[in-house]
Amino acid sequence: GGAPRWRRFVQLLGFGIVVAVMNGSFGLLAVSVLWSSPESAWLLIVPGAMTFFAYRLYTSEREKKVRLEFLYRSTRTLQRSADNELEVPTLLTSIRDMFGAGRAEMVLLPVTSGSRPTRTVLGRAEQRPVIEELDGDASALLGRGLLEGRSVMISPTREAGRADDVWERHLRRAMVVPLKGERGVIGGLLVGDEDTHAQGFDAADLTLLETLANHVGATVERAGLSATLQRSEERFRSLVQNSSDVITVIDSDTTITYQTPSIERVLGYEPSALIGTKLIDLVHPDDAARVAALCRRTTR
Repeated sequence: GGAPRWRRFVQLLGFGIVVAVMNGSFGLLAVSVLWSSPESAWLLIVPGAMTFFAYRLYTSEREKKVRLEFLYRSTRTLQRSADNELEVPTLLTSIRDMFGAGRAEMVLLPVTSGSRPTRTVLGRAEQRPVIEELDGDASALLGRGLLEGRSVMISPTREAGRADDVWERHLRRAMVVPLKGERGVIGGLLVGDEDTHAQGFDAADLTLLETLANHVGATVERAGLSATLQRSEERFRSLVQNSSDVITVIDSDTTITYQTPSIERVLGYEPSALIGTKLIDLVHPDDAARVAALCRRTTR
Protein backbone atom coordinates (compact mmCIF):
# COMPACT_ATOMS: atom_id res chain seq x y z
CA GLY A 1 0.00 0.00 0.00
CA GLY A 2 1.09 3.59 -0.61
CA ALA A 3 4.09 4.78 -2.58
CA PRO A 4 7.02 2.37 -3.17
CA ARG A 5 9.76 2.62 -0.57
CA TRP A 6 12.77 1.24 -2.42
CA ARG A 7 15.23 1.46 0.47
CA ARG A 8 12.91 -0.59 2.66
CA PHE A 9 12.39 -3.01 -0.24
CA VAL A 10 16.14 -3.59 -0.62
CA GLN A 11 16.50 -4.17 3.12
CA LEU A 12 13.64 -6.67 3.16
CA LEU A 13 15.01 -8.39 0.05
CA GLY A 14 18.41 -8.86 1.72
CA PHE A 15 16.78 -10.23 4.85
CA GLY A 16 14.61 -12.52 2.72
CA ILE A 17 17.64 -13.96 0.93
CA VAL A 18 19.39 -14.68 4.25
CA VAL A 19 16.24 -16.34 5.62
CA ALA A 20 15.84 -18.42 2.44
CA VAL A 21 19.44 -19.69 2.64
CA MET A 22 19.09 -20.55 6.34
CA ASN A 23 15.75 -22.26 5.84
CA GLY A 24 17.09 -24.20 2.85
CA SER A 25 20.12 -25.33 4.82
CA PHE A 26 17.98 -26.39 7.75
CA GLY A 27 15.62 -28.25 5.43
CA LEU A 28 18.46 -30.13 3.78
CA LEU A 29 19.83 -31.00 7.23
CA ALA A 30 16.42 -32.31 8.28
CA VAL A 31 16.13 -34.44 5.12
CA SER A 32 19.61 -35.85 5.68
CA VAL A 33 18.80 -36.80 9.29
CA LEU A 34 15.48 -38.41 8.33
CA TRP A 35 17.14 -40.28 5.46
CA SER A 36 20.03 -41.66 7.48
CA SER A 37 18.51 -42.01 10.95
CA PRO A 38 14.73 -41.48 11.20
CA GLU A 39 14.71 -42.27 14.93
CA SER A 40 16.87 -39.15 15.53
CA ALA A 41 14.28 -36.77 14.01
CA TRP A 42 13.30 -35.48 17.47
CA LEU A 43 16.70 -33.78 17.68
CA LEU A 44 15.49 -31.31 15.03
CA ILE A 45 12.79 -29.95 17.33
CA VAL A 46 15.11 -27.83 19.49
CA PRO A 47 17.08 -26.08 16.67
CA GLY A 48 13.86 -25.68 14.69
CA ALA A 49 12.08 -23.96 17.59
CA MET A 50 15.11 -21.79 18.32
CA THR A 51 15.31 -20.70 14.68
CA PHE A 52 11.60 -19.89 14.64
CA PHE A 53 11.75 -17.75 17.80
CA ALA A 54 14.94 -16.05 16.58
CA TYR A 55 13.12 -14.96 13.43
CA ARG A 56 10.16 -13.74 15.47
CA LEU A 57 12.42 -11.81 17.84
CA TYR A 58 14.34 -10.21 14.98
CA THR A 59 11.23 -9.06 13.14
CA SER A 60 9.68 -7.79 16.38
CA GLU A 61 12.78 -5.76 17.29
CA ARG A 62 13.03 -4.43 13.76
CA GLU A 63 9.42 -3.28 13.88
CA LYS A 64 10.04 -1.54 17.22
CA LYS A 65 13.04 0.23 15.69
CA VAL A 66 10.97 1.45 12.75
CA ARG A 67 8.26 2.76 15.09
CA LEU A 68 10.77 4.54 17.33
CA GLU A 69 12.40 6.17 14.30
CA PHE A 70 8.96 7.32 13.15
CA LEU A 71 8.18 8.86 16.54
CA TYR A 72 11.60 10.52 16.58
CA ARG A 73 11.13 12.09 13.14
CA SER A 74 7.61 13.20 13.97
CA THR A 75 8.70 14.70 17.30
CA ARG A 76 11.45 16.62 15.50
CA THR A 77 8.84 18.02 13.12
CA LEU A 78 6.68 19.08 16.06
CA GLN A 79 9.65 20.69 17.81
CA ARG A 80 10.41 22.75 14.72
CA SER A 81 6.77 23.84 14.75
CA ALA A 82 6.87 24.92 18.40
CA ASP A 83 7.65 28.56 17.60
CA ASN A 84 6.12 28.60 14.11
CA GLU A 85 3.04 27.32 12.34
CA LEU A 86 2.52 23.57 12.57
CA GLU A 87 3.93 21.81 9.49
CA VAL A 88 0.80 19.73 8.92
CA PRO A 89 1.58 18.47 5.35
CA THR A 90 5.07 17.32 6.42
CA LEU A 91 3.63 15.53 9.43
CA LEU A 92 0.87 13.88 7.39
CA THR A 93 3.41 12.71 4.81
CA SER A 94 5.39 10.97 7.56
CA ILE A 95 2.21 9.37 8.96
CA ARG A 96 1.02 8.19 5.55
CA ASP A 97 4.37 6.61 4.68
CA MET A 98 4.78 4.99 8.09
CA PHE A 99 1.47 3.13 7.89
CA GLY A 100 1.66 2.51 4.14
CA ALA A 101 -1.71 4.19 3.65
CA GLY A 102 -3.13 6.16 0.78
CA ARG A 103 -4.71 8.92 2.84
CA ALA A 104 -3.83 11.00 5.89
CA GLU A 105 -6.04 13.79 7.20
CA MET A 106 -6.13 16.26 10.08
CA VAL A 107 -8.97 18.47 11.28
CA LEU A 108 -8.16 21.27 13.72
CA LEU A 109 -10.82 23.13 15.63
CA PRO A 110 -10.25 26.88 16.16
CA VAL A 111 -8.00 27.56 19.15
CA THR A 112 -8.93 31.25 19.29
CA SER A 113 -12.21 33.04 18.69
CA GLY A 114 -12.78 34.47 15.24
CA SER A 115 -11.02 31.64 13.35
CA ARG A 116 -12.57 28.68 11.53
CA PRO A 117 -11.86 24.93 11.63
CA THR A 118 -9.38 23.69 9.03
CA ARG A 119 -8.90 20.36 7.30
CA THR A 120 -5.68 19.20 5.66
CA VAL A 121 -5.95 16.13 3.40
CA LEU A 122 -2.97 14.29 1.93
CA GLY A 123 -3.55 11.57 -0.64
CA ARG A 124 -1.11 9.49 -2.64
CA ALA A 125 2.48 10.60 -3.15
CA GLU A 126 1.70 12.15 -6.52
CA GLN A 127 -1.16 14.22 -5.11
CA ARG A 128 -0.73 17.65 -3.54
CA PRO A 129 -2.12 18.34 -0.05
CA VAL A 130 -5.50 20.04 0.14
CA ILE A 131 -6.04 22.64 2.89
CA GLU A 132 -9.53 24.05 3.37
CA GLU A 133 -11.58 25.94 5.93
CA LEU A 134 -14.74 24.28 7.19
CA ASP A 135 -18.16 25.30 8.42
CA GLY A 136 -20.12 23.60 11.16
CA ASP A 137 -19.80 22.78 14.83
CA ALA A 138 -17.39 20.33 16.43
CA SER A 139 -19.84 17.43 16.58
CA ALA A 140 -20.57 17.69 12.87
CA LEU A 141 -16.88 17.89 11.95
CA LEU A 142 -15.39 15.26 14.27
CA GLY A 143 -18.24 12.98 15.23
CA ARG A 144 -19.56 11.93 18.61
CA GLY A 145 -16.86 9.33 19.28
CA LEU A 146 -13.89 11.65 18.84
CA LEU A 147 -15.47 14.42 20.89
CA GLU A 148 -15.78 11.96 23.74
CA GLY A 149 -12.07 11.12 23.40
CA ARG A 150 -12.50 7.68 21.80
CA SER A 151 -10.45 6.37 18.90
CA VAL A 152 -12.13 4.64 15.97
CA MET A 153 -10.72 1.76 13.91
CA ILE A 154 -12.21 0.64 10.61
CA SER A 155 -11.24 -2.80 9.30
CA PRO A 156 -11.75 -4.29 5.79
CA THR A 157 -14.13 -6.86 7.29
CA ARG A 158 -16.46 -4.27 8.83
CA GLU A 159 -20.03 -4.72 7.64
CA ALA A 160 -21.45 -2.05 5.38
CA GLY A 161 -23.96 0.25 7.04
CA ARG A 162 -22.55 -0.13 10.55
CA ALA A 163 -20.29 2.91 10.30
CA ASP A 164 -21.71 6.08 11.81
CA ASP A 165 -18.54 8.18 11.98
CA VAL A 166 -18.37 11.21 9.68
CA TRP A 167 -14.70 10.53 8.90
CA GLU A 168 -15.12 7.12 7.31
CA ARG A 169 -16.28 8.06 3.80
CA HIS A 170 -16.11 4.57 2.28
CA LEU A 171 -12.63 3.81 3.58
CA ARG A 172 -11.79 0.12 3.62
CA ARG A 173 -9.43 0.52 6.54
CA ALA A 174 -8.72 3.53 8.75
CA MET A 175 -7.72 4.74 12.18
CA VAL A 176 -9.19 7.97 13.58
CA VAL A 177 -7.83 9.36 16.84
CA PRO A 178 -8.66 12.57 18.75
CA LEU A 179 -6.19 15.41 19.27
CA LYS A 180 -6.44 16.41 22.92
CA GLY A 181 -5.40 19.54 24.74
CA GLU A 182 -5.89 20.85 28.24
CA ARG A 183 -9.31 22.22 27.31
CA GLY A 184 -10.50 18.99 25.68
CA VAL A 185 -10.58 17.64 22.14
CA ILE A 186 -9.16 20.18 19.68
CA GLY A 187 -9.19 18.10 16.50
CA GLY A 188 -8.79 14.70 14.93
CA LEU A 189 -6.23 12.69 12.96
CA LEU A 190 -7.02 10.04 10.35
CA VAL A 191 -4.94 7.57 8.38
CA GLY A 192 -6.60 5.11 6.03
CA ASP A 193 -7.06 3.67 2.58
CA GLU A 194 -9.79 2.97 0.04
CA ASP A 195 -7.83 0.09 -1.46
CA THR A 196 -9.86 -3.11 -1.23
CA HIS A 197 -6.65 -5.18 -1.01
CA ALA A 198 -5.10 -3.17 1.82
CA GLN A 199 -4.24 -5.03 5.01
CA GLY A 200 -6.07 -3.83 8.12
CA PHE A 201 -4.45 -2.02 11.03
CA ASP A 202 -3.87 -3.68 14.39
CA ALA A 203 -3.85 -2.56 18.03
CA ALA A 204 -0.12 -1.70 17.92
CA ASP A 205 -0.74 0.66 14.99
CA LEU A 206 -3.56 2.36 16.87
CA THR A 207 -1.40 2.79 19.98
CA LEU A 208 1.39 4.33 17.90
CA LEU A 209 -0.99 6.80 16.25
CA GLU A 210 -2.55 7.73 19.61
CA THR A 211 0.92 8.40 21.06
CA LEU A 212 1.73 10.73 18.19
CA ALA A 213 -1.68 12.41 18.47
CA ASN A 214 -0.95 13.31 22.10
CA HIS A 215 2.21 15.14 21.01
CA VAL A 216 0.38 16.86 18.15
CA GLY A 217 -2.42 18.06 20.43
CA ALA A 218 0.06 19.55 22.90
CA THR A 219 1.97 21.28 20.09
CA VAL A 220 -1.17 22.73 18.51
CA GLU A 221 -2.39 24.10 21.81
CA ARG A 222 1.03 25.52 22.66
CA ALA A 223 1.22 27.19 19.24
CA GLY A 224 -2.23 28.72 19.79
CA LEU A 225 -1.23 30.05 23.21
CA SER A 226 1.97 31.49 21.76
CA ALA A 227 0.01 33.25 19.02
CA THR A 228 -2.41 34.68 21.59
CA LEU A 229 0.46 35.88 23.76
CA GLN A 230 2.17 37.47 20.77
CA ARG A 231 -0.99 39.36 19.83
CA SER A 232 -1.36 40.56 23.42
CA GLU A 233 2.22 41.77 23.46
CA GLU A 234 1.72 43.57 20.17
CA ARG A 235 -1.37 45.35 21.53
CA PHE A 236 0.48 46.28 24.71
CA ARG A 237 3.46 47.57 22.72
CA SER A 238 1.19 49.63 20.47
CA LEU A 239 -0.58 51.20 23.44
CA VAL A 240 2.68 51.99 25.22
CA GLN A 241 4.48 53.36 22.19
CA ASN A 242 1.61 55.67 21.28
CA SER A 243 0.98 56.85 24.83
CA SER A 244 1.58 60.52 25.63
CA ASP A 245 2.61 59.58 29.18
CA VAL A 246 6.20 58.77 30.15
CA ILE A 247 6.37 55.01 30.78
CA THR A 248 9.48 53.12 31.84
CA VAL A 249 9.63 49.32 31.93
CA ILE A 250 12.13 47.76 34.37
CA ASP A 251 13.22 44.26 35.38
CA SER A 252 13.04 42.89 38.91
CA ASP A 253 16.51 44.30 39.64
CA THR A 254 15.31 47.77 38.40
CA THR A 255 17.26 47.54 35.13
CA ILE A 256 15.53 49.75 32.53
CA THR A 257 14.46 47.70 29.51
CA TYR A 258 12.13 50.13 27.69
CA GLN A 259 11.08 53.78 27.69
CA THR A 260 8.31 55.38 25.64
CA PRO A 261 9.17 57.81 22.84
CA SER A 262 7.35 60.57 24.76
CA ILE A 263 10.28 60.75 27.18
CA GLU A 264 12.25 62.74 24.63
CA ARG A 265 9.50 65.37 24.45
CA VAL A 266 9.06 65.56 28.24
CA LEU A 267 12.59 65.09 29.60
CA GLY A 268 14.72 65.91 26.56
CA TYR A 269 16.75 62.70 26.00
CA GLU A 270 16.35 59.76 23.65
CA PRO A 271 14.35 56.73 24.86
CA SER A 272 17.33 54.39 24.36
CA ALA A 273 19.78 56.53 26.37
CA LEU A 274 19.12 54.76 29.69
CA ILE A 275 18.41 51.24 28.43
CA GLY A 276 20.45 48.81 30.57
CA THR A 277 20.85 51.30 33.41
CA LYS A 278 19.47 50.46 36.85
CA LEU A 279 16.75 52.80 38.04
CA ILE A 280 18.05 52.51 41.60
CA ASP A 281 21.30 54.18 40.46
CA LEU A 282 19.43 57.25 39.15
CA VAL A 283 17.58 58.27 42.31
CA HIS A 284 18.94 60.21 45.29
CA PRO A 285 20.78 57.99 47.83
CA ASP A 286 18.32 59.03 50.53
CA ASP A 287 15.45 57.61 48.46
CA ALA A 288 17.23 54.48 47.11
CA ALA A 289 16.06 52.12 49.86
CA ARG A 290 12.43 53.23 49.57
CA VAL A 291 12.45 52.87 45.76
CA ALA A 292 14.05 49.42 45.98
CA ALA A 293 11.41 48.25 48.49
CA LEU A 294 8.63 49.56 46.23
CA CYS A 295 10.05 47.71 43.24
CA ARG A 296 10.29 44.47 45.23
CA ARG A 297 6.66 44.71 46.32
CA THR A 298 5.52 45.47 42.76
CA THR A 299 7.29 42.50 41.19
CA ARG A 300 6.06 39.88 43.67
